[in-house]
Amino acid sequence: MEIIGASVIGKKHLATNSSCEDNCMFEIYKNIGIIAISDGAGSNEYSFSELGSLTAVETVINEVKYLVDRKIIRSKKILSQPEWEKISLKLHKTIYEKICEKAIEIGTEANTLSCTLICIVFTKKYVLSLNIGDGRAGYRNSKGNYFSLFKPFQGDQVGMTVFITSKIVLENPELYLSANTFEDKIESVFALSDGMENYCWECNFYNEEEKKYYDPNMPFATFFDQNIKTLKDLLKSKSKEETINAWRDYIDNGHPKFKEEQDDKTLVIGIV
Repeated sequence: MEIIGASVIGKKHLATNSSCEDNCMFEIYKNIGIIAISDGAGSNEYSFSELGSLTAVETVINEVKYLVDRKIIRSKKILSQPEWEKISLKLHKTIYEKICEKAIEIGTEANTLSCTLICIVFTKKYVLSLNIGDGRAGYRNSKGNYFSLFKPFQGDQVGMTVFITSKIVLENPELYLSANTFEDKIESVFALSDGMENYCWECNFYNEEEKKYYDPNMPFATFFDQNIKTLKDLLKSKSKEETINAWRDYIDNGHPKFKEEQDDKTLVIGIV
C-alpha cells in the first residue's frame, strides 16, 4: 500500500501573491490508508482559510488514527453504514471545535477559517468516505471498474458550496455530511479538490437539448489508469519523496491546462 499526493497553488493566488488555500495529508497507519484534503473558502473575506484547511486535515487524520488505536476502525472488517455515519458526525463536531480553538488563538471568528473536507479511510477490502462541501473522490476495484464515493454539495448557483463552519451545516449536519461505506476488492482510491475536477472527472456537462448542466459524477478512467500506472512505475525506481515531488510538478504544470488553472489544485491517489 502507498499514497502519493500534493496541493499546488493556483494561478489566481500566484497573481495576487497569496497562499495556497488547499491542504492535504495522508498516512498508512496499521495497514489502513487515511487521506484527508481540504479546500479553504476562496474569498478575500476568509483570510485565514489556509489555516482552517490545515487544521481540518490534521485533526481528521489524528482522530481516525485514534479510532484505529481503539479498534473501532479495523483493517479487516468494515464498519456498517449507520456506524460510520455516527462517527462522521462526531468527526465533524471535533474538527469544528479545533477550528474554533485555532480562531480564538489568533483572535478571529471561526467562519474566517472556513473550509471543506474530504476524508477517505481504506484497505484492500473496503473504503469509508466523508465529505463536507465540494471536491470529488472515488475508487477503482480489482476488475478495473471505477466508482464515485459521494456526490458533492451543489447549491442553486454554480460554485456554491458549504463549509465545516457553515451555519446550516452546524444546525443540521446530518443533511450536509456525506458519509458512505463501500465493500469491494479495492485496487486504488483518489481524492481531489474542485481545482482538478474538470481534468479528471466527468462533471458539469451541458445538455444542448435541455439547455442545462448535468453532473455524471464519475472518474475519467483513462486519466486514472494512466496516472496510477505512472505512480507505480515511479515508486519502483524512485523514493517516495522523489515520487511526491514529481507528482507535485505534474499537478503544477504537467499539462498546459493544469498550468493555467486559476484555482488551487489537490490530487491524492492511494494504491493498495
